[in-house]
Amino acid sequence: MSRVSKYIISNMKILLINIFIVFLSVVLMTDFAISQEHNDSIKTKVKSDTANSKTVFVKPTRGNIESLDTATFNVNEIKVIGYPYVFYTPETQLAFGLGGMVYFRTALQPAQKPSKITIAGYYTTNNQYLISLKPRIYFPGKKRTYLESDFYFSYDVGKFYGLGNSTKEIDSVNYKTSSFGIYVEAQRKGLVFDLLQVGLIYDYINVGMKDKMNNPNLYDSSVTGIDGGKVGGLGLSWTYDGRDNISFPSSGGLYKMSGIFYGRFFASDFTYNRYRFDLRQYVAPIKDNILAFQIYSDLNTGSPPFFCMPALGGSTRMRGFFEGRYRDKNYLMGQLEYRKIIWWRIGVAAFYSVGDVFGNFNQLKLSELKQSYGFGLRFVFDTKEKINLRVDFGKTKESTGIYFSMDEAF
Repeated sequence: MSRVSKYIISNMKILLINIFIVFLSVVLMTDFAISQEHNDSIKTKVKSDTANSKTVFVKPTRGNIESLDTATFNVNEIKVIGYPYVFYTPETQLAFGLGGMVYFRTALQPAQKPSKITIAGYYTTNNQYLISLKPRIYFPGKKRTYLESDFYFSYDVGKFYGLGNSTKEIDSVNYKTSSFGIYVEAQRKGLVFDLLQVGLIYDYINVGMKDKMNNPNLYDSSVTGIDGGKVGGLGLSWTYDGRDNISFPSSGGLYKMSGIFYGRFFASDFTYNRYRFDLRQYVAPIKDNILAFQIYSDLNTGSPPFFCMPALGGSTRMRGFFEGRYRDKNYLMGQLEYRKIIWWRIGVAAFYSVGDVFGNFNQLKLSELKQSYGFGLRFVFDTKEKINLRVDFGKTKESTGIYFSMDEAF
């Protein structure tokens, strides 16, 4: 067994112990929160057939006037979750961080989705770090407006094996970058069709190449973006969201497509177009046994920099591959996941993914598609909003990965 393999196995053992400790501490902290929540709900409980100061009447977009009990949904209620976490991935190695989520509702309409503001930061044993802020706001009103944004700053030790879906292992694959990114998407429902959300997107990232670390692929002049640079673009999105819950859906679907156009007019050093399709469907053939399906594609034309090309792997798609082991202009994948809460607030998941990156469709061969699979553990932080803490263990023929996050992968 190689020294690298022994090192990974040793860290994995430490990691599993740390995950158990974190999970136990989360359970204990949440148990206190549950008791507080139970006491508060008893004090404010309202009978379903009685209209009093605790019952709010709202006018739905269609149909009769309905009433909602504020013991369940309170427009003035702001909930906060904070948690420490530890994880190991091939991209970061062992990492320690703090995360949190603020979530609330901006209106009491029956179809109003909860808004979330997620904050995260971590530091890794190979001196990487990330600080991110991700607001997801659903505004009230018949023609609802949705705002999604992502602000982040990071220092990364990446790996670049070159472009293509059959790149080989080499000795010097590392490189160091610093990145600052802004992504803002504002959607409005009902502009075209009642059920369709139409949005405007702005995407900006500034990548500084700090150290190429003798990576031979970063001295290849045919590769775009080897010295870093700025990327800026403006685009449109179209979304249909019929999920019964945005955090832990059991029925319905999410269907989204977008096109972003990058160029000098938008403060970009690179000119290219990016088209993404994200199709998700959720069913529960047996009560409380959920099957989730996703088909995802990321297609690019023009000359995108290598660091913005689709990267196979990561915490949400093709789990088990480190993100960026294979990279090219186009990406197509599909995945299936089984989810179930088995006892109290504890749940399990199992998943399977298949996909690949490719320069053009002639390079996409069904017999050579890459596969990953794995299982996960879930802890339900909030039973009303169905917000989960997840730990996923992904496996491929080449590598493994452990991922720690809030909400489901898709």
